[in-house]
Order: sequence, then structure tokens, then C-alpha cells
Amino acid sequence: MKDKEQIGWYYRSIAGALESELGKKLAWQEYRELVEGTFW
Repeated sequence: MKDKEQIGWYYRSIAGALESELGKKLAWQEYRELVEGTFW
């Protein structure tokens, strides 16, 4: 199993890449909050 830090980097990278496209959408904001709460 991969470590939490590596998995967190993966999901944070996805959130960062999608921010310019989806940053104002509720689904993106919820995704970001979930990632932050879990991996930061």
C-alpha cells in the first residue's frame, strides 16, 4: 500500500489541475475540502 503522503500528493495535484476549470463549481469545492481534510 502506498503511504498517505504519496496518495495525498496525487489527489492535491488533481485538485490543483482542475481548479482553473472547475474552481467555482460546488462539486470541486467539496472535493477540495475532502482532500484538505484528509491529506493536509
